Amino acid sequence: MKNRNTASAKKTQKKVNVKKFPFSEQQTIWGARTIFFLFSFYFLGIYNSELMFKLQNANFFLNNSVFFDTTMQQSAGLLIYISGFLTQLLYYPLLGALAIALLLSSIELAVSRLYKIPSKWFLLSFLPSGILLLMISSIGYATYDRFDTFLVFSSTIGAICILCLLWLSKSLAKTKGGVFISMAVASAMFFLIGSFALFAILTILANELTKTGKSKYIHIPVGIFLIGALPYLTCIYHIERYKHTLLSPIADIHFLNLFVLTIAALATLATYPLLEKRLHSGEGTTSKGLLLNAAGTLLLLACIFHFSFRDENFRTELKMQRLCEQHDWKQMLETANQVEEPTKAIAAYRIIALANKNILARELFRYPCIEKKSASQYLTDQPIYYEDLFLYASFPNNAYLWSMEFWVTTGSTYEHLKKMALCALLNDESDLAKRYIGLLKQTMFQSKWAEEHEQYIDHPEKLFRKYPEFVKTKKEMPVQDKIITMEPLSKTYMSYSKMGTASVERRLLADIYRKDMKAFMIDIIEAQSVYKDGMPSCIKEALVICAINGNPKILMPFRVERPFAQEVANFFNEIRTYSDKETAAKALKSKYGNTYSYYFVFSDTEE
Repeated sequence: MKNRNTASAKKTQKKVNVKKFPFSEQQTIWGARTIFFLFSFYFLGIYNSELMFKLQNANFFLNNSVFFDTTMQQSAGLLIYISGFLTQLLYYPLLGALAIALLLSSIELAVSRLYKIPSKWFLLSFLPSGILLLMISSIGYATYDRFDTFLVFSSTIGAICILCLLWLSKSLAKTKGGVFISMAVASAMFFLIGSFALFAILTILANELTKTGKSKYIHIPVGIFLIGALPYLTCIYHIERYKHTLLSPIADIHFLNLFVLTIAALATLATYPLLEKRLHSGEGTTSKGLLLNAAGTLLLLACIFHFSFRDENFRTELKMQRLCEQHDWKQMLETANQVEEPTKAIAAYRIIALANKNILARELFRYPCIEKKSASQYLTDQPIYYEDLFLYASFPNNAYLWSMEFWVTTGSTYEHLKKMALCALLNDESDLAKRYIGLLKQTMFQSKWAEEHEQYIDHPEKLFRKYPEFVKTKKEMPVQDKIITMEPLSKTYMSYSKMGTASVERRLLADIYRKDMKAFMIDIIEAQSVYKDGMPSCIKEALVICAINGNPKILMPFRVERPFAQEVANFFNEIRTYSDKETAAKALKSKYGNTYSYYFVFSDTEE
């Protein structure tokens, strides 16, 4: 008897010592939801704030009936219109991120309630939202391509539409003909929300597969027929390609990573009906199950962060574009100086800032000369900075031409429209400026920019007073009649025989930047009157390099100190002591890294 009591006491003691998960089921689940929401808000609104602003700036939505009618005359027109409207919220990244985070959390909550996902599997309800969050944070360089920025909101709202249609199907499950009614509603919705309605039908069919009745053998063929026929009928009505109608408004297959992730999120929604019975089988929730699901949720967020597109150069490019629009040259330079291996775009926007700070010749080559090339498959080599580069180089007509080119090749955007308005203002083309500014006034937040610049129409003195950099831009505009081409800036300079003082120096800098010493030797003759007393060190270095390479007479009209010339010669002598170019570049960087000579030898810069 004593032994039995002892054993019983030990058993009781063992139960008391079992460590339980410190939170209840509801506390754990809502804690995970809170963490997911906060992570989504932070990751989009703070960490990816520059991307959010860029997506808004690359959007095009107008609050008028013409735009509404035009949008509605395409597949998924209503969803595209609503998404375009909401994309304007990204003007304030935190506001836009809040809206997206709420939508993603709504999807998770709807999945959990609709499928009655048990607590022991609550991690599964986060998968569709998690995949969509990963898709949004993986856009990256696609923004430079012909990318539809409304995808951010259309994918999340589309997923909610699928869940609403599935809720309708479940509500009508016991009604005679309920499945046909659900598919009929989804079919009608196809003209408004596009491919998301097809996924809703697919989800309804997946739910039918789990049933034992014979009716599914009628429902499934009808559903498959609708999935194939609806896009065909719509593409005939809208005169669109079948593939476009079938997938609209999902990202084009050209954006493969975004396309795959969106399809994966929607396919996950269609998979839940097949798993529903298995999810509810087995034992109830355990402390271990809660712990594993909580850990799994944290792992999901870690995977979203790890596999998302995170490139500091890309974020810097976007930030510099925004700062350029705000005329914040000081902050642009500070941002550029934080980058060790800049891209072409970063270097170009730094040049714009230097020019507007009037220190271009002094600081141009005091920057890393080995540019980093992006591994992105999108249009990263397209000179996205040409609009700004030509505008502030006093060639507004060329900037206008590039704005129109990008309008066609990369899509209609607010940023192109604003550049065209600025070009029209600088060219004193009041009617054009009114037209562009009038369009921008029909937006939610860009109207502030439009209202400010509207007062500059026919009053350039107000523009110059607010933005002094445009005084120089206007003053140095070429007066010769020339055919406007899409040549690079340096070739544009060469097409003019007579230019102002600032433009002469800029043309010389363009020559040495692309290391065209033949053009430099021709253009430097024109600069004799400009540089009577002294010249920037980079141009003096270029003169010495020309002299070293067999043209010593070029130094005669200019004042180049002998010690300065000897220092340049010493640099070239030191290079010969190293076995290869890469070793020499590393060894000489600390001593000569801020000189034009170093740039001339080691740069791989192309226009």
